[in-house]
Amino acid sequence: TGKPVIAVGSPTGTAGSVNYGVVTNAGLALDVADSAYKQITTDIYGSTQASGVLTDLDGNVIGWIDMKHSRSDSPNLISAIGITGMKSIIEKMSNEIRMGYLGIHGTEIPEQVRTDEGLPEGAYILRTEMDSPAMEAGIQSGDVITAVGGKRVTSWSSFVDILLESRSGRQLSVTVMRQQGDGYGEVNLTANLTARLTFGSK
Repeated sequence: TGKPVIAVGSPTGTAGSVNYGVVTNAGLALDVADSAYKQITTDIYGSTQASGVLTDLDGNVIGWIDMKHSRSDSPNLISAIGITGMKSIIEKMSNEIRMGYLGIHGTEIPEQVRTDEGLPEGAYILRTEMDSPAMEAGIQSGDVITAVGGKRVTSWSSFVDILLESRSGRQLSVTVMRQQGDGYGEVNLTANLTARLTFGSK
């Protein structure tokens, strides 16, 4: 926050345009299925149709401009998805690797909240996408994912990292802790993954 940045590409809606300003927030979690993206907001005034990248003053790309998640009270201020959360996906897209799509929206559970509420360690599920593999498998809001594909899940970000290694068309075992009466009980489910991204034929 407070770092000078440059918006390059089409920040004004015109190809080849450039603008600059400072980062106003770099840690906002975006509610996107199967991801742990962070939003970078700036004080750069641009187009609601802006595209391109944000760079630091050394030319390092720090974010991919994406105006779909801009605040309704500041729709013209340039925002971007932090590049850190996108690197693995960009690499897999470049190699046309078909990652698995599960369709889950979730969040981290702060340790203090987990302790106070008696929640199991894992990835807390906020909701599932309609007609998604997650919904068809029986994953529900309020579930806490504790293992995926036999690998232990300790947080939402660890769940996302494991899912990034999954592949479309395969089955994925998912272990959740589900509230049952006064406590949580383990439930084992199986999801049939579909394609997270699609590619045109060569």
